[in-house]
Amino acid sequence: MEFEVLYIDDYIVAINKPFGYLVHRTDLDEEQDLVLVKILSEHFGKKVYSVHRLDKKTTGVILFSFDREIVKILHREFRKRMVKKTYLAVVKGAPARKGEIESLLTNVSGEIQWALTRFELIEKIDTSNSIPPKFPANHYSLLKLFPYTGRMHQLRKHLASIYHPIIGDRTHGSLKQNAFFYDHFDFNEMLLHASNISFLHPVNGEVVSLSAKLGDEFLRMLYVMGFDHDNTKDIVFF
Repeated sequence: MEFEVLYIDDYIVAINKPFGYLVHRTDLDEEQDLVLVKILSEHFGKKVYSVHRLDKKTTGVILFSFDREIVKILHREFRKRMVKKTYLAVVKGAPARKGEIESLLTNVSGEIQWALTRFELIEKIDTSNSIPPKFPANHYSLLKLFPYTGRMHQLRKHLASIYHPIIGDRTHGSLKQNAFFYDHFDFNEMLLHASNISFLHPVNGEVVSLSAKLGDEFLRMLYVMGFDHDNTKDIVFF
């Protein structure tokens, strides 16, 4: 596996997570060789622990640690909402220029949890008069997402709940949209990317701010859908 290291010191390592990799082992997935904690532990020659999660199909910046005590400190930062995260997503339709989504979500254990996501519109495209193939929606939007809470599948569930599902989301998204992008563009990933994260370093107390470039498939879909490069270049190449 090739991966981009975004940050590393004696305590923390951050990478740009590729599509299709699990953060750690799960009984729900058969591809147990694509497990980042195992791969990174073997790569660095010492135990690596996950600090937080990204879904298998989500790409972008993710934190790991070489020390269990550092993990505990960072977990406290997450619980206190001190960690700031930004995601990028392409969704069906044209949401408001700014907004927030607040709801109760149920996790895999049946626990009901309050969740809040804020979003901003970067660009909206009109595909109603596009050249073939004819898109199944007249508008698509590129959004910045700011999750205030960190619930399981929060961004995916929240956007689906306001009828703007993420393209490529096969659990909470639109079957019609996903089939179109697969059939016409051979696209089988998901247009959700963890672009930025900032946190206080547990040892020196300094603010660490990290950014992850978009992957090739995300960039390809921005191009084929007709998003304006001038609007996307600053968020693609940090």
